[in-house]
Amino acid sequence: MIVAIDPGKSGGCVLASHDHLEAVPWKSPEQMAAKLAQHPIQRAYLEHVFGTATLTHAKIFEFGRNVGQWEG
Repeated sequence: MIVAIDPGKSGGCVLASHDHLEAVPWKSPEQMAAKLAQHPIQRAYLEHVFGTATLTHAKIFEFGRNVGQWEG
């Protein structure tokens, strides 16, 4: 099983294999961990993200926290 991750606030992930495709919306770290624990994850891909000039400092910090949760 492969997981592709969008770490944005309203992001989520997609679980994929040769016979399975499932979108999983972001709700909480606990919800995501419980969902991913149900599948034998062999590979994970995390979107490479960066801040932009239009984001406030608080939004950039929140975005970075979301990325860190996924990396953890």
